[in-house]
Amino acid sequence: MFIKLVLWIGRLPDQRALMAVSIATITALFLDGLAMTWSPQLYGGDPRIALRGAGWILFGVGALWLSGLVLQRRADG
Repeated sequence: MFIKLVLWIGRLPDQRALMAVSIATITALFLDGLAMTWSPQLYGGDPRIALRGAGWILFGVGALWLSGLVLQRRADG
C-alpha cells in the first residue's frame, strides 16, 4: 500500500516502483541513522529499545525494497 501511495504522489507508473521506493527508503534510512547516532533518546532511554527500533527500521527497508522490486518486475512483464 505504501508503494502505491509513493507512486501515486509522484505520478509514476509501476515500472518506476523500485526507483521511487529506493528514494523514499534511502531518505528515511538516512534520517533514522542520523537520529540513532546523534539523538538515540528519541527511540527510548534503554539502549535495548533503541536497538530493537533499529532492527525494525532495517527490516522495513528490506521489505520495502523487495516489494518495490516485485512490483516493478510485474509491471515490466
